[in-house]
Amino acid sequence: MEGVAVEQWFWLVIAVWSFFLFLATCLEKTRKPLLILDINKLLVCRAFKPKMQDEFPSHMGYIKDATLLGQHYTWKRPYLDAFLEYAFQHYDIAIWSSAWRENVDKLCDFIFTPEQRSRLVFEWDQTKCDAVEPHPDPSERKPLFEKPLKRVWKEFPEYNRHNTLIFDDSQLKMRNNPPECVYQPNSWIVTQTEDYELSPEGGKIFKQLN
Repeated sequence: MEGVAVEQWFWLVIAVWSFFLFLATCLEKTRKPLLILDINKLLVCRAFKPKMQDEFPSHMGYIKDATLLGQHYTWKRPYLDAFLEYAFQHYDIAIWSSAWRENVDKLCDFIFTPEQRSRLVFEWDQTKCDAVEPHPDPSERKPLFEKPLKRVWKEFPEYNRHNTLIFDDSQLKMRNNPPECVYQPNSWIVTQTEDYELSPEGGKIFKQLN
């Protein structure tokens, strides 16, 4: 009888293990992929107010349409709201910017609805980047802030190179990531008024979501 009991216990353990393995497989199949978005020149355009006249003279005519966030005039890219609405339906969304934490916080408030922001997997700033000095571009005075996806996968092991996509307009920041995980869109500035990249009607960036 003891042998029968051991055998029954063995098959019970196998059955329970098989059930949880099946459940984990189902969850893996139903989990949304992760979409990590940069902010500046992808979702918005920013111009530093004290240097507008000297560094951004072409932006001066657009100030009336800007929102002042701290010391930065900020404009939403055309079709941003429609792009985000679709993205949240099909992806887990995260933000990774090389801006300071204070600025990222202001920008997320500006870009997302409260409900959307509550669903973000993470909001990362430049402290989560790898600062590379000197910058590979000699004309740049600041460090290069690389965004290594391996850091994401370490902190969020449910994501990996097979279910992660990052949009960033900087090729240098992405240079050490798997190429299949990276999409480098065109940078956007507010003077490009005829911009349809985020449009559901054939926008180049929007198409990357499908």
